[in-house]
Amino acid sequence: MRFWNSCDKLQCKALWSLTSRAFEGYDDLLSPAERAEFISSCGRLVVFRTKEKSDVAHSAQRRRQERGIVVRRLTGDEAHEIEPGISPSIRYAYFNADGGYLRDPAGLVWAIVDAFRRNGGSVVADQATGLTSSEGRISHVDFSARSTAVNHVVIAAGAACAISHARWALRPRFRPNAAITSHSLPRPVTSASWSLHPMTEW
Repeated sequence: MRFWNSCDKLQCKALWSLTSRAFEGYDDLLSPAERAEFISSCGRLVVFRTKEKSDVAHSAQRRRQERGIVVRRLTGDEAHEIEPGISPSIRYAYFNADGGYLRDPAGLVWAIVDAFRRNGGSVVADQATGLTSSEGRISHVDFSARSTAVNHVVIAAGAACAISHARWALRPRFRPNAAITSHSLPRPVTSASWSLHPMTEW
């Protein structure tokens, strides 16, 4: 949910509806060994040098808490106890003990594709141009040359694109983040302008 800082209230609701059960869903698709290989749940630390920037992030943290995500506001000393490797200039932080990161995002995607195919699914390499709903659920996906009836839909277009549906539109506004893979941090550490994510592959 790192994109919440860039979303308004309606976009947060839409983003939450897309992602709130994502990690639970992995349990149905991945073996315990695969889950351990691709997903680490070791907590997420968001750090700040100034109270002003910490206060700006407070609304995003509050939205997380409203969705049942446990987030603690920390002093700089408390943040350094959790992650001694961060800069001494860090004075404020938020910590989500249940947060985590993907060790190998590409590997996770291919493992899900393999599990999907094993369970009878098929992968269509085409551009989706729209969704058709019937009786309150998505019934068809429109592609460039045809429309296909569906029982379930997974929107996996990426968070940076615009996703439109009859009842809402999700258009997050993002600033680029730096991702550094050759450091010793065991968990994601982010600030208002950068993000460090430990990954085995980029």
